[in-house]
Amino acid sequence: MLRLARLLALLIVASISLHASSSAASAGQLGSNEAKRALHEALAKNGELGFDIGQDRKVNCDQPLSSARIRCAVSWYLGDTGYAGSALVWTSNQTGFPLIRYSYKIRRTDYYCLNVLPEGSDCVDVIQVR
Repeated sequence: MLRLARLLALLIVASISLHASSSAASAGQLGSNEAKRALHEALAKNGELGFDIGQDRKVNCDQPLSSARIRCAVSWYLGDTGYAGSALVWTSNQTGFPLIRYSYKIRRTDYYCLNVLPEGSDCVDVIQVR
């Protein structure tokens, strides 16, 4: 019975937070904090980036392009590797349900490679999600 009560409470909290975040998206508006939160989740989801365990993580979403689109700058370090780039976060209602979508282009630089290996080594690559 206790397990059922916890599950019910979790569902109620989830539906309230989903309604709160989707109400702004359904109105076609996207706030800076909402964009930042969505981008944190998206970057953490991509295991290749190591964002969730990186140091000095910065996500700055203060460049609104419209009420539904925000450009963000991102950067972090993971060991000898630095990540920096930009992302675009926007709302979409194509399926009848409000969604928050994103794309990003991040440059990954291996600083050990740059400083120790001979010139011409492949020390920089770009990770792009559209």
